[in-house]
Amino acid sequence: MALFAALAWIAQRGGEKILYCDRQIAGHFESIAVYEILAKSRYYPRSYPDVEPVTHHWCLSVGDGSLVIRRINDYWSIPRISTLRVPLKPIFVDHRDVSILSGQQNVELRYTLDGAEPTTASPRADGPARITETVTLKARAFRGGKPVGGVGQATFTKVLPQPALKVEGLVAGLRYDYYEGEWESLPRFPRLTPVESGTIHNFELSPRRREDGFAFRYRGHLTVPRTGVYRFGVRSDEGSRLYVDRRLVVDNDGLHSPREVSGDIALEGGLHSINLIYFERTEGGLLEVGYAGPGLEKQRVPDSALSHVEE
Repeated sequence: MALFAALAWIAQRGGEKILYCDRQIAGHFESIAVYEILAKSRYYPRSYPDVEPVTHHWCLSVGDGSLVIRRINDYWSIPRISTLRVPLKPIFVDHRDVSILSGQQNVELRYTLDGAEPTTASPRADGPARITETVTLKARAFRGGKPVGGVGQATFTKVLPQPALKVEGLVAGLRYDYYEGEWESLPRFPRLTPVESGTIHNFELSPRRREDGFAFRYRGHLTVPRTGVYRFGVRSDEGSRLYVDRRLVVDNDGLHSPREVSGDIALEGGLHSINLIYFERTEGGLLEVGYAGPGLEKQRVPDSALSHVEE
């Protein structure tokens, strides 16, 4: 558990998310994500007995709208860690501008949008590629007319935003139910009887009656200002799940130290239902809910965006 917790802590603080690496790494994209982060965070391989060295591999990573082809030299993979994944499924509503970049010198980047393998005759990545429909983008670096790395790919999916709701009788804050018990994962709340119910300004733990062995269920509505893709992040100790319009957006369940997990959903500007479930077993607990979206930098979900139906 200590090893998994340490790797999860490092992964939370990493940079790019790895989508694809060439066949020499046998598809261990989650391991690549880990060892790239290990290198950036100065966590040395000697700390982990199962580490195996790899060298001179290429991979494609994606950050906030940018694809990056980079060479990995003398980094480290952890092939036995197969459960630590860094999922990322890029979605967009109207269009998305994707910049294809490289950390290598004197290379020429070529890409395709039709699933074909990039060649020297493919379009050159001299600027952002605007995507207006669902496509699989493939990119490759060339030097002197010859490929100098593997082909990276990512699928960008055009989606319809969840429609805004029309609800009357709203007042500020959220409704909550508070429970006490001992669990190793999120319980089935409909089978439980709450110790207490009430309203609260935000996703907070202040109504708890003890430090350990408790759970919350929050229900209400969220108002977003504009139509677009929103990224929600939940940092919790222990487990949590966040639903928007009854869709699971963030799954951060299980026993773990403070860990943030994020998920994306496309929303129409306006009102949407939001629900969060959470439990704590030992060591006090932590719950933080944030989001980012069109015109919004990453921030804690403000009290002013939350509401519930007055009963």
